[in-house]
Amino acid sequence: MPSKLRHEPVFGSAELPSEPTNNDRDSSSLLRSLPSVDALMSDPSLVEVSGLYPRTFIVDEVRRALATVRASIRNGGVASVDIEIAGIVKNIVDSVESRWGPSPTRVINATGVIIHTNLGRAQLSNSAVKATQRVALGYSDLEYDIATAGRGSRHSHV
Repeated sequence: MPSKLRHEPVFGSAELPSEPTNNDRDSSSLLRSLPSVDALMSDPSLVEVSGLYPRTFIVDEVRRALATVRASIRNGGVASVDIEIAGIVKNIVDSVESRWGPSPTRVINATGVIIHTNLGRAQLSNSAVKATQRVALGYSDLEYDIATAGRGSRHSHV
């Protein structure tokens, strides 16, 4: 005796998935039009930065930036990838330079406090800067006692 077949929805809903909307199609095409990590790494600005800073960090920043753009596309926040590429590259370069660029940087003390602990204490005199520069250009006897040819103390120079 044949039994009646019952057609029940697999996931508890009788509705079939809806057709993709124009918005879904637009975001899919935007996602597909995003450049690859390799394509972004060949951008002249990133090639230049790659010569100055660790490549692995730059690749990580490229991946992070692409993930951010993907999330923004999915949320409807990006209208055109073409417009965004220059901004993506600039953000990557800025991020890399802020992380790996020269630090500390020179600032203007406009606090009114002459010896400010958060601004590097007191300034060095010109002669101290010249002496430091002269020593910093090569090896020094920082912890070496030339007279005894043995270990010295860095505090003996102060």
